[in-house]
Amino acid sequence: MVDGRASVYVAVNISGCHLVSGRLARHVGEILAGTGVDPARLVLEITETVLIEDLIVARRELEALHQLGVRIAIDDFGTGYTSLGQLARLPVDVIEIDRSFINDIDQRRDRSLVRMVTELGHQLGVTIVAEGVETKSQLSMLQALGCARS
Repeated sequence: MVDGRASVYVAVNISGCHLVSGRLARHVGEILAGTGVDPARLVLEITETVLIEDLIVARRELEALHQLGVRIAIDDFGTGYTSLGQLARLPVDVIEIDRSFINDIDQRRDRSLVRMVTELGHQLGVTIVAEGVETKSQLSMLQALGCARS
């Protein structure tokens, strides 16, 4: 660790158009080569709804990005229509649970969904992040469910 920077990551939101263009991995590779940035420090965030636009192209691009060493996060998880089978086949490192589930985590139904996603993520070897944590109660519930980050 140098100056406490060993755990510093840069997260970049990727548009659906860029993801399904078929050129995203090449662009990211060129930028990484030109800047010398460690690919392991880059997290590309893709919203779940973008994945269903063209799953074949999206998967190919995500696999190419993963091969570069870039980390992939699915943002706003739970708001789209990704099937569990599709999720298991995508090279994903992080699932970010949408804040709408965290807002109502004290409700049995949302708590059950967060538990399910967290357990699935653990089984897939994926880091689970809860978005929009605003209270100590929410944080306590998430920690009890095994959510890694908030």
